[in-house]
Amino acid sequence: MTTVLAAGAVLESDLLRFWIALALLLTSAKVLGHLAKRLGQPTVVGELSAGILLGPTLLGRVFPQVTEQLFPDEGTVAIMIAAVAWLGVVLLLAATGFEVDLGTLRRLGRAALTVGGASLVIPVALGYGLGQVLPDSFSGGEDRAALPLFMGVALGISALPVVAKVLRELRLAKAGVGQIMLAAGMLNDVVGWALLGVVAAVASGGVGGGTSPAVGLAIALGGALLTIVGGLTIGQRGVDRLLRFVRRHDASNGTMLGVSVIIVIIAGSITQALGVEAVLGAFVAGMVLARSPLGGRRVEQPLSTLADHVLAPVFFATAGLKVDLFAIVAPPLLWWTLAILAVAVGAKVLGGWVGARLGGFGNRDGLAIGVGLNARGALEIVVASLGLSLGVLSNEAYSAVVVMAVATSLMAPPLLTWLLQLDPDGPDEGDTGVLAQVRTALLPTRGGGSSVLAGRVLSRVLPPTASITALTVHSAAEDAVAGREAARSIQTHVDRRMRWRDHIAEDPAKAVLAESVMGYEMIALGATATSAGGPTASRVLQQIVTAATVPVLLVRSALDRPPEDIDLDRIAVGASGTTSGGLAIDLAIRMAAGGGAELSMIHIIDQPRVDRRDRQKASRWQAQAFADIDGMLAEPRQAAERSGVGVDVKLRRSRTVAEDLVAAAVEANASLLVVGGEPRHEGGAFLGHTVTHLLATAPMSVAVVINPR
Repeated sequence: MTTVLAAGAVLESDLLRFWIALALLLTSAKVLGHLAKRLGQPTVVGELSAGILLGPTLLGRVFPQVTEQLFPDEGTVAIMIAAVAWLGVVLLLAATGFEVDLGTLRRLGRAALTVGGASLVIPVALGYGLGQVLPDSFSGGEDRAALPLFMGVALGISALPVVAKVLRELRLAKAGVGQIMLAAGMLNDVVGWALLGVVAAVASGGVGGGTSPAVGLAIALGGALLTIVGGLTIGQRGVDRLLRFVRRHDASNGTMLGVSVIIVIIAGSITQALGVEAVLGAFVAGMVLARSPLGGRRVEQPLSTLADHVLAPVFFATAGLKVDLFAIVAPPLLWWTLAILAVAVGAKVLGGWVGARLGGFGNRDGLAIGVGLNARGALEIVVASLGLSLGVLSNEAYSAVVVMAVATSLMAPPLLTWLLQLDPDGPDEGDTGVLAQVRTALLPTRGGGSSVLAGRVLSRVLPPTASITALTVHSAAEDAVAGREAARSIQTHVDRRMRWRDHIAEDPAKAVLAESVMGYEMIALGATATSAGGPTASRVLQQIVTAATVPVLLVRSALDRPPEDIDLDRIAVGASGTTSGGLAIDLAIRMAAGGGAELSMIHIIDQPRVDRRDRQKASRWQAQAFADIDGMLAEPRQAAERSGVGVDVKLRRSRTVAEDLVAAAVEANASLLVVGGEPRHEGGAFLGHTVTHLLATAPMSVAVVINPR
């Protein structure tokens, strides 16, 4: 009993020290991280500085007993702190996986492969060479064979979140250089983390035990490839089904976050068991969750919040505990640290420049790409911590790599600004429109021509990486053959691969609405002139439009021709100041930009009845009306110009809005008229009389963008 009590007393003491240490680490990391942000520096610099001040640089030098008690190198307290820190690491890597957009890599193709390949291969090669000449004091063990491999990977990796953040802040995310930089960063990270898993497995002897180094390396490489390929295929299908199951039974954000964290931890456990480190599994899990219709931003935001604001700061502060600045500034470690920094910067800039030149970019853009990819940031600290824990890096080497990570992150923004001669107060190039954020769209269909046209419109206006799912609903007495043929008929006219889902239900509207909450961010519906009109409108359409929680696109094909023969080369949009009117303008601009079409913006001024004898009053009213319209259309015209779309503005004074909209669209020879609509829950024309009249009588195709209430 005495032994048990004694053990319990020791456990209580360890727990107390752990809680104090955790509170001290998190508090100091948050305070200094906030201070760094106020000074215009990355928060990770402040969080790392918190650990440096609590470690041998300051607290350990002034009060060594306090440091030994709260932050020991081994024992129960050290294990508990490390557990919290490494949980932060796996969530941080999962959040990094969310940044990888495989669609962008495919779209940019050869240019991304050229820039990404050169910016990875050259730093890895030079890093390997540097590792060969580093002194023995930089190796964490007697066998330094893994040190060159590790240094190669450490210099090859780019911090994709840092690159993306810098590009957003400099308004370059949508520019050609920015897109290539992001794509190259994605390729660097995907291949780099796979290589890191391989090197870690070889260094730890986690795979291929008792075999030759070549066999062990081959097994480790196979494990890394299995993780990536298996995760993005079998794992993707499994995660999609799991998230759909969870969403049906509990749609709360907390439950989805909990399940996502479990997925990340399980993925990390699998790769740890394979000997290629948990960080690779977490990274792939983030990619899988990002690609899932029920993952994406719904999961990314809370998961990133948990990682960035709670767990990752603890990790970075813990990482700083191992850095001794007094040791770094003393020769010869100082010279070797500067050498590592110089090779890291030179190799990445050279690799980016070579890849950019091979990809057809100029010298300045090539240097900018290299400088942008040179930012290592928080992920390099993860790499260094992994090297230290595996015994590949000594404390001296670890400190040098950490200094390199911080320095490269600090130099990227000012150098990019200088190289690209950016105006810091210039217009933001980021696309923040509602349609730009849509990743998944649902297209219920029974195979009609308007559904085909709706698919064509979606394909043109949505981002290249967005997916479209065709949904067919049939009763138990019907088979799915007709639905499959309907989906195929749409696919033949859509310039992207579609998914198909089939539901058996007696109530089509209920089935569509149930499917629409499974992560879709837009619904597109095909309609006929009769199904969308007035009191006799389709009950299914009314129920879906009025109950939808995401924007709805209602498309009615032209009355005089099949949808596949409609050119969509002239677009007209009814411009209004409502929310749905803004969505309609956004969609029309994207339609015109995506197909090189001409665009006409039509605004109907609802002219009040004015006594003809009061000409002065009528003149004042007209002048004010035109001034208001100019102000309302200024931003849409600028947006169209940024997209390379010329705009013809047509203003009409009328008290019959629908008839004059059609007349102006006919005058513009428009093949598609786009308008905004607001659902009305009471009886009658459920989209209003103007929209109902357009759907019923307009000779050209009509698209109605409906914003949910």
